[in-house]
Amino acid sequence: MSVETAAHTRTLLSLYIVGAYVPFAQVDDPGFRAYNDFVCPGLTLPSARTLKRDIQSLYKESFEKIKRKLAVSITCLFNAAVVNPMFSFHFEY
Repeated sequence: MSVETAAHTRTLLSLYIVGAYVPFAQVDDPGFRAYNDFVCPGLTLPSARTLKRDIQSLYKESFEKIKRKLAVSITCLFNAAVVNPMFSFHFEY
């Protein structure tokens, strides 16, 4: 399995764990590992600790993307108000 495929698989596993409200420890369960070995023998599952770090990393990346997009949106709103005095809005911090 390529490095890119393994990384993508870990990302998908992280999204599944979060989206399904499954405990991180699920990946350490012997039954889950046996199922994984049967379905995808070439994939080594991360530990619960590694999965937790992956999820925290995904959260930070998502947070920064949203933060940047909001900054652009606020800038656009401000510029619209400056260019067009008829456009007004109330902005509070």
